[in-house]
Amino acid sequence: MSKKGFILSFVFILFLLLLVGNGQVASAQSKFPDVPSSAWGHKEIHSLAHKGIITGHSDGTFRPNNTLTRAHGAVILTGALGVEGLKVSRPTFPDVSLNHWASAEIERAVQQSIFTGRKDGKFYSAESMNKAQAAAIIARAFNLSGGGTSSFSDIQADYWTAKEIAALEHNGIVEKGSRYEPGKAITRAQFATYVARAQDPSLRLNQSQPSNDTVQFQGEVTVSSTLNVRAGAGTNYSVLGSLRSGQKVDVFATQGSWYKIKLGNSLGFVSSAFVKKVSSNSNNASNSVLNNRIIAIDPGHGGKDPGSVANGLQEKDVVLGVGLELNKQLQNAGAKPLMTRNNDTFIELGQRAKIANDAKADIFVSIHANAVASTAGNGTETWISASSATKSESRDLAYKINKRLVQELGTTDRGVKEANYSVLVQTDMPGVLIELGFLTNSKDAALMKQSTYKTRAANAIRKGIEDYYSSK
Repeated sequence: MSKKGFILSFVFILFLLLLVGNGQVASAQSKFPDVPSSAWGHKEIHSLAHKGIITGHSDGTFRPNNTLTRAHGAVILTGALGVEGLKVSRPTFPDVSLNHWASAEIERAVQQSIFTGRKDGKFYSAESMNKAQAAAIIARAFNLSGGGTSSFSDIQADYWTAKEIAALEHNGIVEKGSRYEPGKAITRAQFATYVARAQDPSLRLNQSQPSNDTVQFQGEVTVSSTLNVRAGAGTNYSVLGSLRSGQKVDVFATQGSWYKIKLGNSLGFVSSAFVKKVSSNSNNASNSVLNNRIIAIDPGHGGKDPGSVANGLQEKDVVLGVGLELNKQLQNAGAKPLMTRNNDTFIELGQRAKIANDAKADIFVSIHANAVASTAGNGTETWISASSATKSESRDLAYKINKRLVQELGTTDRGVKEANYSVLVQTDMPGVLIELGFLTNSKDAALMKQSTYKTRAANAIRKGIEDYYSSK
């Protein structure tokens, strides 16, 4: 053996001894000595550690009782969401320079509308987060909702994060108790545990039954081999298990191109491309206020007409994605939706109205995104025809939908407005034209780029339509 070969072999053997000799190296990498198996959050904290989302200190400890800064929160959340940091040429905040250790993760978290700055324009990266703030950003990051009002005695209905705290309770992220202590600084252990539960449904509390959904329909797996069931709606989430071709699954919700299903005692997600709908939940559909309603969905622009273009987005793409998702949700609710276009096709305005009129649609919903010369313009607004015979009904529908969109997306409420848009003038039924947000505004555009956006927007529109019919 050559001298060089001997040295390489020696180094390799030494590496193996260090790796497996007495287990200490592997143990130090996978287990924090100050988070033993008996500690609260042990499973969740080590789940994030194994995925490389959190790390300990140089001495190998995790220091679970230390408080967590806003910068650390941004790093952990972007890691849990599987998104890379965002390199920018100019920092968003004057107190977070480009050479700040968490600059890229903070910029990404802000671009994803998970974090916001303060009124003075600063981020305050070294400031400790309290439990109310943590609830808000975790709920935003993982699109958690439901629960109505919080069960904690110190969280009133009008508290600024009451909705988010209730969502964390409802989805099995936080333990229910007498008090939440929203103003108390959140510890590293608490934040890591809550994020791990949000990311991986199998770690959530009391998840033996799907808590906030009813079965929408039954599907059959059509994959040629096996279909992975993942912890979230995306291939970047961990695999919880697998399904064989021909297996039947109950589908509780649609999130983008993923179906939310039950696997054992956990909730998981599978790609909708490999699940065929075989039966609807007739009880759910028959009790819906949308049952048999003919609802015309009109995604604006298309084909040679891109609509507004700004911040890397084309209006025709954004609104088609929302329209297709709304179509799915309305079908699942028992309605009979029809779309003026379901692909990247150009349709004349008169033809859009004709499609709705010929089908004798009950209502007409046109979906658009806004743009103005000033980048400051932002928010959601909904338009009705100023001269329509159905103006009163259209206004009611517009108010209901606009309110839901603002609540769900957190956008500025620009209200209901009137104009004689062609598609609204030419349709015979109550109709609205929705402007989801401004492509020319960086915050609105960042919201539209989120993977969950089309699901959230469609969900809000559907709920607004349900509110409209429920009030009749």
